[in-house]
Amino acid sequence: MSEIALSFAQTIASHHYEKIKVCENKECQFFFFDTSKNNSKKFCCTKCANLIKVRRFREKQKK
Repeated sequence: MSEIALSFAQTIASHHYEKIKVCENKECQFFFFDTSKNNSKKFCCTKCANLIKVRRFREKQKK
């Protein structure tokens, strides 16, 4: 737990606030550090990303 706190403190000290995000999966809501070059990452893991993509696909198929 102390390693996580230290890592978080270092992130705040380095002024990379915009890279700390909340997963867009409403059921997950984990925080993650966006490591993409253009800060476009939306999900904490591929499991959440795939889940949302499948839901969007199924919604389109219903119409």
